[in-house]
Amino acid sequence: MRHGPVDRTRLLPLPTSVAARRPWRGTVLALGGVLACWVAAVTAGTLLHPDGLLHDIGLFVHLVSLVVGFGAVLVLDVYGASAVLGLRVRRHGVRRERRGPVEVARFAAGLDPMIWAGLAGLVVSGAALSPNVGSPATWLKLSAVLIVAVNGINAHHLCAKITMLPTTLTLRELPTGLKARLLGTGAVSQAAWWTAILVGYWANIH
Repeated sequence: MRHGPVDRTRLLPLPTSVAARRPWRGTVLALGGVLACWVAAVTAGTLLHPDGLLHDIGLFVHLVSLVVGFGAVLVLDVYGASAVLGLRVRRHGVRRERRGPVEVARFAAGLDPMIWAGLAGLVVSGAALSPNVGSPATWLKLSAVLIVAVNGINAHHLCAKITMLPTTLTLRELPTGLKARLLGTGAVSQAAWWTAILVGYWANIH
């Protein structure tokens, strides 16, 4: 049996975008932007000392940003915990299958703007609250906020990787490296957020 000429272009690897070949560039830019914003906010907090109405507005924005950002993180972690624990969910009385990592990653991508908006509001408004940069507690809180932001970049790239996997993939079938990174990212997120909140509260009452 004779066959037609082989299309050798099909045998060639698909072209890879520059971003895909060099993902570290976007990560470095994101890390640089986060660090620059953090340094700018800390510097502004040492130079600016608003009082009266401006201080009250800053406090209000700070509290609202905390509710928005940390609230979204808690919702995401509870949603993800149901997948880790293998809990089945019901919707309109119908029993559904367990949530998979891809579904959780897509849900996280939807909450991503809310989390970053809350974090940005916390950083900007925090500069208006005249932080005591001479206190170790303040630096602990600021460091925790920076860790939250850096971990957020890691979480963003992690979710992008997981969403490219088959939707039927279960948590057990997730590659070990991704699974460890997923659990580690969640643990770091909770530890850093709670550290920032509790240290901030403690510094406020002392």
